[in-house]
Parts: sequence; C-alpha cells; structure tokens
Amino acid sequence: MRTAAGLLTIVALAVSAAPAAAAPPGKGLITDGPYSCDGGETTITHSAGLSAYIGDQNYMVASFSFTPTGEPVDTRTFGQRTGLSGGVTCKLEEPDGVFAVVLPPVAP
Repeated sequence: MRTAAGLLTIVALAVSAAPAAAAPPGKGLITDGPYSCDGGETTITHSAGLSAYIGDQNYMVASFSFTPTGEPVDTRTFGQRTGLSGGVTCKLEEPDGVFAVVLPPVAP
C-alpha cells in the first residue's frame, strides 16, 4: 500500500517502454516498476506534472486509479484529452491492490 499510496500522490507519470532510446529530460525523475503496459513489461519514470514518456514519445496522463484488494476502485481523471489516440494503459500489481494509468500520446 505504501508504494501505491505514494504513486497516487504523484500525479505525473512517465513511461519508458522496452529499452528507451534516451531518458526523458529533466531533474528529479523517479523510476518505478515493473509495470505491465498493454501486455509488455516496462518501468515508469515520473516527476511533477501530467506528462509521461515511452521511449522518446511524450504522453499525457489521462487518468489513474487504484483498486485495493476486495475494495472499490478509486479513479482520478484529468479532463478531456481530445485529439489524442493510440494511448497505452499501464498497471502495477501490488500485494494490496492494482495501480493503473492511462496515457494518450502527444503529437511531436
């Protein structure tokens, strides 16, 4: 629960699918994982803000949720992400539940 609670307090996430070509720019980045993103295993790199990276591709955080074992899901959605398609859903299974994040891509 400690890791999931920490993730819920950190609004932004950045994803690094497979081996990333380059790390996302910026200071204070944290890497967690492994996450399952649309069937593939990856790590999550995050800092402040509502952006994310998969390799060199920038993504927006559309929503995240935590489903405690045997409890209802707690979801947070961040407005309408119109014009963004082809996103990924990443999940992290923990002993006390599942954390998930939806990431639509941002045009370069």
